[in-house]
Amino acid sequence: MDHLELRLQEFVEGGIKLIWRRVAMYVGASVLVGVYYSSPIAFVCFVLLIATELVDLLFVRMFLRARKPLGLRAASYYKMFFVSSALSTASVSGYALIVALQQGPGDHFMPMIFLLAAALFAAMNNHQFKGILYFRLFLYGVTFLAIPAIDIAILRPSIFSTYWLQMIVAIFILYFVVDTSLIFLRLYQERLHRLEELANENRRANSLLKEKNNLISVVSHELKTPLTTISGILSILAPKLKTANVSGLDGIVLRAQENARRLHEIVNDMLDLRAIERGDFALIPEVFDLRKLVAPIVERKNAFEAQDRYHLTTIGTCDELIVHADRSRLARIIENLISNAGKFSPSEADVLVEIDCSHPAHVVVSVSDQGSGLSEEQQSRVFMRFSQVSSEHNRSSEGIGLGLNLAKSIIHLHGGDISVTSKLGSGSTFRLTLPKQRQPGGALTRT
Repeated sequence: MDHLELRLQEFVEGGIKLIWRRVAMYVGASVLVGVYYSSPIAFVCFVLLIATELVDLLFVRMFLRARKPLGLRAASYYKMFFVSSALSTASVSGYALIVALQQGPGDHFMPMIFLLAAALFAAMNNHQFKGILYFRLFLYGVTFLAIPAIDIAILRPSIFSTYWLQMIVAIFILYFVVDTSLIFLRLYQERLHRLEELANENRRANSLLKEKNNLISVVSHELKTPLTTISGILSILAPKLKTANVSGLDGIVLRAQENARRLHEIVNDMLDLRAIERGDFALIPEVFDLRKLVAPIVERKNAFEAQDRYHLTTIGTCDELIVHADRSRLARIIENLISNAGKFSPSEADVLVEIDCSHPAHVVVSVSDQGSGLSEEQQSRVFMRFSQVSSEHNRSSEGIGLGLNLAKSIIHLHGGDISVTSKLGSGSTFRLTLPKQRQPGGALTRT
């Protein structure tokens, strides 16, 4: 892969940045030529140089206005820039040669420096294209050697004269310029090679990610059907065993039902996660009173406990706490937060569920536990995918660490947020923030 579009882009950007430097060099050289040698020559050559700059700017403008990606048209733009570069190189070389001829045999310090500056500009800024760089260096080099060669041809001086010394110095300078150009060219080629390696690694990573996502989807869908069948059979079997009073089997069925439920949640989380990654995860928002969603969850949790350990309180005037959200998904998130609080707290400790509706724009649902708390490092990764936090009260965690990560993504789709504050030894508080009365805008997707 030759990265033609990238090289064109960098060639153009570099040319735009240096345009005023080139113009300043042309102005300075023309002023000196006009003052010390010939004003007409200085004026004509300066006009020709500016004309080549205008041609180059025209091509640059055409390139920048072109629709990306360029595709097959990139080669055409390269040819255009080669032509403009050739015109500019010929103008600079001709300018230097004309000034040297105007000077006559002798010291040609000014035109030689003019050529050297142009050659160094090419070495440092035209390494994107070998063809353009080599053409510039070739023409500058020929002119650089032609100036002392013309003096030698006219005067036929001794080999020990300063004219031959000027030729030898010119050769050494050309060697330096060529070597510098090759260094810049090699560094740029190495950079392109690294970019190509990174692009290949990115393609491989994307391919593996696609395969992984397809595997998750296939496995999740394949698991969901037998799990539904198993859950259905267990739900039919449980009351029959209870009626038959078969000792021990009813407990086994209840544990099987609980494990089937946990597997259902994992499969659903994986499917939701895949939908969010694809960007087609849609919510079904409706308008409802948030208190009427939270209160039954707290009541159900207390119903499974020997004592009332889950307590619901409100802050502010919450006569009607209306939100616009996906009721089922929000209920699942809040229930998971409450379940986690109970799981990571001592069995005798209370869990506080709090609804704060005092803010005019949003509502906050807080779930506080009395567990061992989270360190700063644990808080930084608690919402990360596949992250699990163990506690001294519960060493085995249900699920695979997708719940909080998925909850954060879903809450973000609602225009809200979820966060945690905690201190080791003092428990943790998870806060879920939602906007009040969010207006429906159709299916919501991840941003």
